[in-house]
Order: sequence, then C-alpha cells, then structure tokens
Amino acid sequence: LKITQKQVQTCYETRKFALVDPSDEAQLKKFRLEVKKRLFRLHTEELDGMGADRRKAFLEAEYQKLEEHYRQMAIKNG
Repeated sequence: LKITQKQVQTCYETRKFALVDPSDEAQLKKFRLEVKKRLFRLHTEELDGMGADRRKAFLEAEYQKLEEHYRQMAIKNG
C-alpha cells in the first residue's frame, strides 16, 4: 500500500482535529497555527507577492476550507 505525503498529512490533521476539544481555545489555536504554517509553506510563491493583510486573509480562507473538510471526515469516520 502506497500513500502520498499529502495523504499522510491529511490523515494526521483529520485525526488531530477530531481529538481537539472544541471548548479549549488554546488547543484550537495551536492546531490552527500548525495547519496555517503548513499552508504557508505550501503556498510560499503565491503568498510572496501579497501584503500581510491579504496573506492572512488567504491563509484563513484556506484553513476554513480544510477545517470543514476535516469536520466532514471526522463525522464520516465517527
């Protein structure tokens, strides 16, 4: 069985998201920052030409998409 690094990362982040206590703001923030750092590395070239506010908005939008995806995966997998 071969899986890609992206698939491993998705599994890891989905599982980690499922384990985060939604009422614990510190846990949520730590998870959110980990994901945004990965997104920053993934989109470095695209983000280089943006100002700070636009870059933050882009990362937040990408994070929100992923969070929704992780939420759906967590629901499907119990």
